[in-house]
Amino acid sequence: MQLPHKNRTILTDINSESAFKLAYLRYSAKVYGVCIHKVQSKEDAEEIVQDVFRSAWENREKFKTGKPLENYLIKAAKYKLIDYYRKQQVKNQHLTIVSETAETSNNSTEDHMRFTDLKETVFSALHKLPSKTKEIFWMSRKKGLTNKEIAAELKVSEKTIEYHISSALKKFKVQLAEYI
Repeated sequence: MQLPHKNRTILTDINSESAFKLAYLRYSAKVYGVCIHKVQSKEDAEEIVQDVFRSAWENREKFKTGKPLENYLIKAAKYKLIDYYRKQQVKNQHLTIVSETAETSNNSTEDHMRFTDLKETVFSALHKLPSKTKEIFWMSRKKGLTNKEIAAELKVSEKTIEYHISSALKKFKVQLAEYI
């Protein structure tokens, strides 16, 4: 579990609850410092720290014995920050599209009816998808998860996720052809 290093021990695994608790006590503040420096939101930084340690616990058997755990946790935090920014970017793009749509619409009855019709067509197309495709598409678009995250959560390959998303997009394209 630990290797001596300059009168201090370096944690190299978290295979037991006590080792995990020690790792959390020792490194969570440092991981939080990395996160808060990048996201500027206490709540988001805390959530990322929790994600890092949850992921570390779930993948504890994959650690290479002898490698410093601190390095892994800091690197994992940086990857979580990249995911955080990717999700923020997708969210901002959606908000921009909604804002632009609202600004360009003159709120006429005709526009309102077309928008309502379009919305119904989108929901109809979504509900016509097979359940697994619908679930994967929803996780990708609504939750903002990456293909890799979805594959891990559903315990399927990334290729399967790509197939379902591609299939959903093709079906949407056919259903929405009159609006394009």
